[in-house]
Amino acid sequence: MEIANGDLARRFPDDLLIDIFSRLPAKSLSRFRCVSKAWSSLMAEPYCRSKLPPAMAGFFFLSETRDYGVRPGIQQFYFPVPDYHSAAIDASLRFIPSPKKLIVLSSSNGLLLCATLNHSSYPSSSSDIYVCNPATRSWTLIPNVARSSHDSLILAFDPEISPHFTLVLVKWRTIQRWPIIVESDGFELETFSSRTNTWVNSQVPRELGCGIHFPKCHVYLNGNVHFLSYNGIVVIHLESKVCHKIEMPFPAATRNYGVLGMSCGSLLYAVRAKREMQVWMLTDYEKHKWVMRKRVVFEFFNLFSRFDVFAFHPDADIVFLKVGRREELVSYNWINGRMKLVCSLRNNMSKLCLLVFSSYLGEDALEHKNCV
Repeated sequence: MEIANGDLARRFPDDLLIDIFSRLPAKSLSRFRCVSKAWSSLMAEPYCRSKLPPAMAGFFFLSETRDYGVRPGIQQFYFPVPDYHSAAIDASLRFIPSPKKLIVLSSSNGLLLCATLNHSSYPSSSSDIYVCNPATRSWTLIPNVARSSHDSLILAFDPEISPHFTLVLVKWRTIQRWPIIVESDGFELETFSSRTNTWVNSQVPRELGCGIHFPKCHVYLNGNVHFLSYNGIVVIHLESKVCHKIEMPFPAATRNYGVLGMSCGSLLYAVRAKREMQVWMLTDYEKHKWVMRKRVVFEFFNLFSRFDVFAFHPDADIVFLKVGRREELVSYNWINGRMKLVCSLRNNMSKLCLLVFSSYLGEDALEHKNCV
């Protein structure tokens, strides 16, 4: 890629670059994103995105078995998107030399955070943690990470900022645990950096109490980790470790039926109320200003019986919904109204989380490299 080094990367007209990018397969396009910041920024522009193949490779779907007479346990499945070269992704994670089964906890810009499971098919209180790249079959081990069952462990990785990753451990001060949610008056914070290979404790103001929180619903964007709480969105700035809240534009009672996500570089939230779905976008962090991107009423509600919002597409104006008694996952484009079947989910399982995965083939700080 010598022609793309230095000033040469900026000599090509944007129209010519977009035409070249549009002819590349997804795997090659992922490499081109890492050539220069100028090329990466060009690929992020709406017009260019509309011409490119999707960067999103698929989903990791975590579910809890609920068969009668069988002890509940977590199962994991990977669903590739139809127009991505799925053979390039080792979703089985067998390249990681772990003696125990692994479960994916978090996904961030092509890297996955995985934990070992105990004999009851749940993450243990002290487990080995692996950060890996399924596209390059590379990995790093962080051994014996101590955490309770309701703590949240989040991966933060942005190759445009640094090849290093950060782990964020949110340790909740629990008051009472319910089947799906946890009531808490606040949390403590620990972070791990692959640059220093050390854990650092950070003080969090007691007044930043979070009420009921949703640990599976988190987003890493622009150097900040966001997760949903009962009384707003908690934001952790990773460099300064400063935490604050962002108010939501709708009543707290509706937040059980929505999902926090990122798409096209913006923080989004989609909420369900009966047959209606609203998509909100945060436009101002300081003033907590939200803009409603879309409001749609699904007239086919009686046909599908119900729907749940699962996730956002990272590069398109699309949300993923679980619809009907058949437990089908569909994509819905809120610009043109098109709905497509993605896959059929497994029976006898309850929802835990759906992790969107986009491949990354550039530089990272993972220790164990494999040839691909």
